[in-house]
Amino acid sequence: MRTKEEYYQLVLNNRKIAGDPENLKCTCTEVLCEWHGRCRECVALHRYHQDHVPACFQSFVLY
Repeated sequence: MRTKEEYYQLVLNNRKIAGDPENLKCTCTEVLCEWHGRCRECVALHRYHQDHVPACFQSFVLY
């Protein structure tokens, strides 16, 4: 289990990662998709329909 200090450092590091524009670029290969670059909406739709995982997740999801 993490200490408060370790957790705080993790949060700071995650904020740094999320603040880097390079890490915010859409990695989805479906560039013609209406939701390309709108990851929040895309993931919400995939969760709702539950028919497959978004293309950008498929490379790191184990089947």
